[in-house]
Amino acid sequence: MHITQQQFINPGVLELTKKRQEALDRYKTAVNRAGFLKKAEKDNWIMLGYLLTNEQLIEAEKLILNEDLRRLKVRGQLERIKPKPKESQ
Repeated sequence: MHITQQQFINPGVLELTKKRQEALDRYKTAVNRAGFLKKAEKDNWIMLGYLLTNEQLIEAEKLILNEDLRRLKVRGQLERIKPKPKESQ
């Protein structure tokens, strides 16, 4: 994801349209649901969302969702190979 110099200098040039608001809401939901981020990291990611373009928001949302799904998949694989407790008689 490439962030342009203009976004750092003047991020206020982005217009808050209905489409952008929907993309921003989906992005915030993805960030808040991400199990691998701590609260401070979530706050930073949400703040970053206001600097991103619509396309970058969609890309960042996919990135967060994919990482969360990857970690859930690994956790499921670990659960399958985890030794089962011995049953007492």
